Amino acid sequence: MVIKKFYSAREKAGWRWDAAKKKFSSWGFDIWLADGRRKRESGFASKQIAESAAARIRLGEKNRRYELVDRQTFPALQELFQKRIETINQHAEKMRAVRVLQTLLECLAEKGFSSIRVNELTTAQINLYVER
Repeated sequence: MVIKKFYSAREKAGWRWDAAKKKFSSWGFDIWLADGRRKRESGFASKQIAESAAARIRLGEKNRRYELVDRQTFPALQELFQKRIETINQHAEKMRAVRVLQTLLECLAEKGFSSIRVNELTTAQINLYVER
């Protein structure tokens, strides 16, 4: 993985004028992916941002290779609640869980959050339940 400064004679969006070189410049990366393809990208404002972008690509490759959870595949809140209820053995505990979780879903549905995913749940949305 190489993080370097790219130069161009013509102006591009996000590129800055480098008076010493008399060209436009930006930071970028040049990496080889695990499948043998080369990925080059420029237009980053700083070296740290280019390093971060390249690191995210590497992390994404590793997640796909080992079939780790992708951030886009979080379950819906309702699905998660249903799975939790199915694991409860005691009748009283199950009834309480159904009531509590159903009330939370109703609070969210009233505010337009009926099909929300686990990673989209915010503190403000939980406070709706607490206030109720």
